[in-house]
Amino acid sequence: MLPALPAGQVPAITTAMMPAESRPIDHRGLWSAFRRRWLWATLGGGIVGLCAAAVVYFMMETPYHAFAEIRMKSVQERLLFNTAEAQTSFQTFKQTQMKLVKSPFVLNAALRRPEVARLTTVRGENHPVDWLEQEVEVSSPATEFIRISLRGEHPADLAAIVNAVTTCYMEEIVNSEENRRGERLRRLERIQSNLEEELRTKYMSQRRLAETLHTSDSETVTVKHQLDLEYFSELRKKLAETRFELTRAKIQLAVLENARKEAEERNRASEETESVADDKKSVTDTDGNSSDSESTHNIPEELILARLAQEPQLESQATEVLQLERQLETLKDRVKEDHPELARVAAKLEAGQKEYEKLEQQLRPAIIEDLILQRERQSEATLTGVQSQIELLQAEYDYLTKELENQKADEKRTGTLSYELETVNKAIEQTEKIVQNVKDEIQRLQIELQSPSRIALHRKAEPPRTRETGRKLKLASVAGFGMFGLIFIGVIWIESLTRRVCSLNTVVDELRMRVIGGVPLVPRNVTGSPKPDDDARRVFWKSRLTESIDAARTMILKESENSGLQVVLIASALGGEGKSTLACHLSSSLARAGRKTLLIDGDMRRPSVHEVFDIPLGPGLSEVLLGDIDAEDAITSPNADAPFILPAGKFDRTVLRQLSMGKAEQIVESLRGQYDLIILDSSPILPVTDTLLLAPAADGVVFSIRRDVSRVSKVSAASERLAMLDIPILGAVVIGIDQSAYGVMYNERYRYAYGYPGTK
Repeated sequence: MLPALPAGQVPAITTAMMPAESRPIDHRGLWSAFRRRWLWATLGGGIVGLCAAAVVYFMMETPYHAFAEIRMKSVQERLLFNTAEAQTSFQTFKQTQMKLVKSPFVLNAALRRPEVARLTTVRGENHPVDWLEQEVEVSSPATEFIRISLRGEHPADLAAIVNAVTTCYMEEIVNSEENRRGERLRRLERIQSNLEEELRTKYMSQRRLAETLHTSDSETVTVKHQLDLEYFSELRKKLAETRFELTRAKIQLAVLENARKEAEERNRASEETESVADDKKSVTDTDGNSSDSESTHNIPEELILARLAQEPQLESQATEVLQLERQLETLKDRVKEDHPELARVAAKLEAGQKEYEKLEQQLRPAIIEDLILQRERQSEATLTGVQSQIELLQAEYDYLTKELENQKADEKRTGTLSYELETVNKAIEQTEKIVQNVKDEIQRLQIELQSPSRIALHRKAEPPRTRETGRKLKLASVAGFGMFGLIFIGVIWIESLTRRVCSLNTVVDELRMRVIGGVPLVPRNVTGSPKPDDDARRVFWKSRLTESIDAARTMILKESENSGLQVVLIASALGGEGKSTLACHLSSSLARAGRKTLLIDGDMRRPSVHEVFDIPLGPGLSEVLLGDIDAEDAITSPNADAPFILPAGKFDRTVLRQLSMGKAEQIVESLRGQYDLIILDSSPILPVTDTLLLAPAADGVVFSIRRDVSRVSKVSAASERLAMLDIPILGAVVIGIDQSAYGVMYNERYRYAYGYPGTK
């Protein structure tokens, strides 16, 4: 069994405590509200709806109704082409045209017509334009139709005004649309002329650039420009090579000139040496002279020896000396050292060597002189060649430099012109496309201007012969059904806002109370039936009621065994929720179970226990509180099977004062030892304070909640008040709960009832 809420603990915040605007929509609550109030909502809505329909029908005038119709094609008819005009959806187009019908310039044009201005309907209005704008109706009876209508009391005037508005709309709007298309054609022709003039100017620019670049093709110019770049690169490379060669030649020339200067200085020194030698009488050391000459002219010895070897005299002498050396070597191998032939050949070899040396000394100065002259001639020739090479390289360098500058200027100019040519070509290409598009559009528009109009008059307005009654019936029906729906929904919605308990889930989920029992609501035709007690239907409902009360009794007895519960307060948030009935049935059930039970009627303002058990109202609890009688003397028992009862007695303000002083708690405490269980019936918690004064005498509280009567918010507020007094809430007994909720359908199906054998 679920435990009771501990003393002092306030139930958790639930949707019942939320403000109405923050609670989610309770579909089950709406259905319950509909189930409770559908009859009253239907009756109220029907009465108000009929009244509203009658008021509208009898109060509304039935005027004449004149109308004209215009057909508007959903798709513009084309002869051949689709033009580039803006295309809007048909709905947008139709809504725009319907709005333009009531535009001021259309209405003013209609009212300016003489046949309209003299009409009685128009002359009777102070502001005809405002009146006409308000009264003229533009609707769409079919997809491709617009209806222009007007209601009033003069049929002929209505038809004339509607036809005037229709005609002015066709002239001011539809025909102006055709004129707009013609004006578009003329604008396109002007645009074409301007574009062609612009194109001719661009052709002239293209021709001028083509003459300069020798071509008008952008790709050819690009290729030519690429070749010029390659040529420019080769020129730069060649110029760098020429600059290097020229620099090297200049260095070589400087070296040769320095060598020539050194040679001239050596020649002058040699001439001075020779003049000094001529003054001397003889030369004592030829080797010294040759050595000086060699050192003066700086002729390599190898070169001198090579030239000496080429002299015929020295060559023959050298051959002879070589033969003598070979002969001497041969003799040394064949004869002894003291052989006369060996001495003769050796002497001859020595004489030959001396002769060779003498000839060499004689020929050396001449050879040196010849080599010096030859070197000077070669140096002069080399110097001349280098100078010529420098002149040639300088001329080539100057030419390349000038050509490079010219090529650079041409390259810059060609690049600019090629860019201009490419830009002009692109502009010409783009302009040609635009011109062609404009020409095509002009041709299409010239043809499509001959196509039929999209908007045409379908039906002119005729003077109506009868008044309009259908609209009156429709408006009356709308008013009637509208008020019916408003009242019906309003009643159901207001009822749903009361948040009445409609199921066990509401008690468990929203109120956070455990359900200790469910009592069926016995039909009135059963309780008030004059049939005898053994009537099967009465027996069946009596059995169900008894079993339900016994189930709640079992829960209370179990709680009494577990926690020592003895005094149980039966409470409800408001009156009419079955609190006293539950207290009577529960105490009777406890008495039948063999428990000595006392039922105290604590609802002293509206007592009812004495009526149920058919006993006097007093003396009772009121007299006991006042001290007029003892509690034991006021307690009575109707019969052996009934519980002991302490009725309410006669209530007055003095009793309430005694109750607030805690006298009730003392009385209940004095009775605890005499009874097994004490059931306290009480007043509603929220309207009066009696229950809050009586509650401290109880060990626990059982709430009586009646389906479709008890409100969630009220029960929640009542439970909070009891919780603040530290009174444990044992649970709730739900009265009138649906049959499937507490599982007694089998009783009705099989007619099974305890204590009534033989019933069918």
